Amino acid sequence: WKHFSPMEEEDHTLRFCLEERDFEAGVLELEAIVNSIRRSRKIIFVVTQNLLKDPLCKRFKVHHAVQQAIEQNLDSIILIFLEEIPDYKLNHALCLRRGMFKSHCILNWPVQKERVNAFHHKLKVALGSRNSA
Repeated sequence: WKHFSPMEEEDHTLRFCLEERDFEAGVLELEAIVNSIRRSRKIIFVVTQNLLKDPLCKRFKVHHAVQQAIEQNLDSIILIFLEEIPDYKLNHALCLRRGMFKSHCILNWPVQKERVNAFHHKLKVALGSRNSA
């Protein structure tokens, strides 16, 4: 989050939904997840080894995000890879493949700190892209 919060502060039209900050108190977690996915223009998955092991992510979050993308015929999912994850592991763990997404919706976190601004620009392009078939 520390890498994305400056983007939100810099561009007030940009608003990320964070479970810890934005979920309504008293609403069941699963219901809050579905509601936030429905309200979002874009859904970002920050892909790490830990995410691949999270059963809630595979069985629920990814499923609902993909269902929304299919139902609305939208290009609305963005994958951000913080680590090198082979496609077969992504497919096995989350039933996702890089080939399912447009290239501008697949981002890799930069190893060099001086590339972070370029990454932010690529993310803004992905977030600003029109949802289309």
